Amino acid sequence: MQSGGSFDIDYEVRDPNDKIILDGQQERQGDFVLTANVAGEYAFCFENDMSTLTEKLVDFDITVESEPRREAPAKAGQISEHTSALEESIFRLTGMLNSIKRLQKQ
Repeated sequence: MQSGGSFDIDYEVRDPNDKIILDGQQERQGDFVLTANVAGEYAFCFENDMSTLTEKLVDFDITVESEPRREAPAKAGQISEHTSALEESIFRLTGMLNSIKRLQKQ
């Protein structure tokens, strides 16, 4: 949460079947991890019921850490093992850079 009142926000995360998979009350800040076992659209809901007269600014970041990757089709003349190793290195670097970016935001 960025600003407003006592920094207390209620929240819940619902899966595509409308089942609550994560929730909390009067949270000020935190890091939460969830596993998305169902493919589809997830809902992230925030409530300000504790202090309805005070506006609040909420900042949140969603990071997907193990999203399945599509394999690029090998082009003629390329060795797929070399491409695979290069893609894996780029994937790891991207993950590390995203972690650094998140830490700098905090």
